[in-house]
Amino acid sequence: MLPALFFIMLSTFHKCTSEVQISFHYVSFIWPSRFCRTKNCTNSAPPYFTIHGLWPSRSNNTSIVDCQGPIRNYGEIQPLVPRLTLYWPSYTHRRTLSWRHEWNHHGKCSRLTLARYFRAGLYLLNFRSDLLDALHNAGINERSSDGNQYTIFNYLTALRNRFRHEVQLRCRDDLNGVIFLTGVNLCVDLNYHVISCPIYTWLRFMEQ
Repeated sequence: MLPALFFIMLSTFHKCTSEVQISFHYVSFIWPSRFCRTKNCTNSAPPYFTIHGLWPSRSNNTSIVDCQGPIRNYGEIQPLVPRLTLYWPSYTHRRTLSWRHEWNHHGKCSRLTLARYFRAGLYLLNFRSDLLDALHNAGINERSSDGNQYTIFNYLTALRNRFRHEVQLRCRDDLNGVIFLTGVNLCVDLNYHVISCPIYTWLRFMEQ
């Protein structure tokens, strides 16, 4: 759990209208066991981080979204479905709807084909064990069943020690107003090497 004091960062989005100039990508991971304490999940929560999305962004920290592109044949990713189901699931919607959203909202702006976009996300799963190891090594338990509370500093220090770069924390309130770390955003360059995120802080998503 996180303390009550917080800073809200407003994300900026830029709709794609011409040639895309991508500077880096956000790789957004979900911590399912924590996320599902703040949402009514329809699918079970695995004990590892999973992919939420791969988001192309500009150097000024604006996400590039809603680009125009041809209608894709989703049969292209059929060979990837078993791995996508395990590692790029949706916990609140049908998984196919989630994949379509990520492709239409972000993937079309990535300059990748449909299949290459999802393969890139699966490739970046290599970082998921680093995330969990970093937290475990700092004494942060996956389920927090012991009632321990952790601060933003605890989380950021643990992740900085592992990645040597700045990251973003994704946080959400449960119905009782308790704040949980529900995910982590890493930033990667165009060769998929970890870099520091332009704004390193934490994002709080209020329960509606």
